[in-house]
Amino acid sequence: QGSGTEAYVKAALIKSFHDLDADFLATTADIQDGCGAAVALVVGDHVFLASLGRCIATLAEVDSEGDRPRPAEVRAGGQAAASGCLGGPARKRGGPGAPGCTPEVVGTALKGFAKHPFLMLGSSTVRTVLDPSEFVGMAADFRMQPRFAVSEISARVLEEHARRGAQVPPQIVVAQACFLPPKEGSQAGEEKKPSIPPAKKARVGLKTLRLRHILLKVQDAAGKQPAGPAASASAGAKAKPARPRAEAEGMLRDVLKELCKDLSEAAKAPKTPTDLIIFQGKKFAELCKKMSDCPTAQKGGAMCGDLGWMSLEELGVMGGNLREKVEPLKQGQWSDIVLSDKGMHLIQRVA
Repeated sequence: QGSGTEAYVKAALIKSFHDLDADFLATTADIQDGCGAAVALVVGDHVFLASLGRCIATLAEVDSEGDRPRPAEVRAGGQAAASGCLGGPARKRGGPGAPGCTPEVVGTALKGFAKHPFLMLGSSTVRTVLDPSEFVGMAADFRMQPRFAVSEISARVLEEHARRGAQVPPQIVVAQACFLPPKEGSQAGEEKKPSIPPAKKARVGLKTLRLRHILLKVQDAAGKQPAGPAASASAGAKAKPARPRAEAEGMLRDVLKELCKDLSEAAKAPKTPTDLIIFQGKKFAELCKKMSDCPTAQKGGAMCGDLGWMSLEELGVMGGNLREKVEPLKQGQWSDIVLSDKGMHLIQRVA
């Protein structure tokens, strides 16, 4: 972007903080407290992080292929910014030497998904529990699954505040932005994906994905029947009561952690996506039969939870963010938490 543009963006972010501070001072004079802030702004192939108070903003970085992400050296939250806040009570009283409202702003050139997979923002309630390395490390356990990552971090922070004796649950804000890998077929010389013997043939002329899933009905799901293979419900299946969203989200998070634990304890790690799918098949079928509210959970063997081949159009008809979350998946990958008109899903792309 060039040094001129970088300087301009940093100045614009600082001015935005100053404008917010002026607004807070004018409209919240009776509130004897201030607040911190963390902002991430992506401009072209650069990211700018700004932090004020004890909020945290950090970019995850990978040193070499196979390494776990760690906080990049460029992260917002220096000493001067840490002592400041927006709408600070000392400035409301007009006292001298009041902490400022100028954030620390750092910028860096993004070097692709493999080098910079995601960035994280967190409130001061998160920063008092997790340092930047722990913050990024917890998110790294859920690659390309920001909702899982955010809910896991939030649960950990709530638990720690309760352990410290907090009488009222603190306000927690966590955000993760994942940078996407290139789309399939967008790079010349890309290796052909390994294949597995399909249970059903892919339809010619359409982009189709073969999927398996666990579905949990939630209390605020719309209740419409989805189009496609998932609609073939067995008439005699006993309906399970819908769950609160937070409970369903926690259950799916536990499923994913159990699958990952099973994989980490394997004597021999799967070498290909096909090997991974086969390896996880037994554990997945066990969990699917136990938990899923979809009639596909009653299928036997490797077909348990199988949705068959679905086109992007059929995924869109199922509603919610299902198509958006599933389309980028590569073979063997698990989705983030997915919402459709039927409820909440955890989905694996099989082929």
